[in-house]
Amino acid sequence: MSGWSTPQDFRDRLAKRWSRGVYLQAMAAGEPFEPVDAKIAGPRTAELNSRRAEVADWICAWHAQAQRPETDVVYRIVGGRGLVGHNSVPDRLRISSLADLERFLGTAAQTRRYREILALTADRPSLREWAVKRPMRALEHHDRFEQLLAALDWIEANAGTGCQLREIDVPGIDTKFVEHHQRILLELGGIIVADDLVDPNEKSIAGRFGFATPDRRVRLRRLDPDLAWPMPGFDDVEVRAVDLARVPIVVDHVFIIENLATYLSFPQTPRSVAIFGGGYAATVAGGIDWLTGVDVAYWGDVDTHGFAILDRLRASLPSTRSILMDRRTLLAHRTQWGTEPEQVTRELPNLTPEESRLHRELVTGEHGDRVRLEQERIPMAAIDRGDLG
Repeated sequence: MSGWSTPQDFRDRLAKRWSRGVYLQAMAAGEPFEPVDAKIAGPRTAELNSRRAEVADWICAWHAQAQRPETDVVYRIVGGRGLVGHNSVPDRLRISSLADLERFLGTAAQTRRYREILALTADRPSLREWAVKRPMRALEHHDRFEQLLAALDWIEANAGTGCQLREIDVPGIDTKFVEHHQRILLELGGIIVADDLVDPNEKSIAGRFGFATPDRRVRLRRLDPDLAWPMPGFDDVEVRAVDLARVPIVVDHVFIIENLATYLSFPQTPRSVAIFGGGYAATVAGGIDWLTGVDVAYWGDVDTHGFAILDRLRASLPSTRSILMDRRTLLAHRTQWGTEPEQVTRELPNLTPEESRLHRELVTGEHGDRVRLEQERIPMAAIDRGDLG
């Protein structure tokens, strides 16, 4: 029966389309089901007599399908004497609803599971959009989807803090779970975590989303020559963050500095050290527990990214104060203003009211289009002794 369409042929063809997620995508997007109305390829008129036994088997197969409620088999009348099936042969296959297609393909359970995923993401627009676009990918993780969402909530809330993934405290979720589901968590985390907290060049969950990793390093400088120091003879050192977390330095003040030149020229201050922030690397300090017991000050650019770093640093070190990141400093250095390529427009809940107002002014363009004042454009003489604690 080469070239004659069978019910299985249509089942295989529609199954391929189903496996691409076409029908589930349309359902999730609220689009009406597009009925199947396909031509059934059958024997030529001359073959109806010359291959009578084969024709009879072919028609019987279609007659059996026609008895099933999920499909409608339309017949056409053909001329000639002695033809099987009272001169009628299958002509078209019609499926009128998604439920009928599910019965034809045996995929009703997949649809049910997919609806469950859509319900779980109903209040998470970005994840629901992903599920709509990639239904079959979502179905691969149906059995663990609630746990994945719980893990993602924790990752989103703690991204960029520099804390250890081992600190995850979600019921039923541990580092083994995160490691086992790393690929999907990287994919979905990249959707929900703020862009400014994502390092796309990192391959691990910890590195991608700003958690502590064994190879994360911290550069720090002694600002008091009389300070007890773990590496005598070296005032400016770079160490692994995990090592620094294990070896507390007895200080009163820690200054986290965004710009390298400023870090190197920051004035000597009693019982103090400076940490080179270098962009979002500043948040690595959030994973160093002994910093919670000292005065921590952050000095970054007066722009939306600078405030985003400060906000994320405060998520782990709530008492962190800012230096020269206020409206007065911004307005006093108009001639030094530049333009921020892209802004962080999301709400930053850990800013003070004054900082929040300035962040919003920068976002809304109250002082100009995407205004920024980079830290290195502020003279060192602007530092007040009060800033040093």
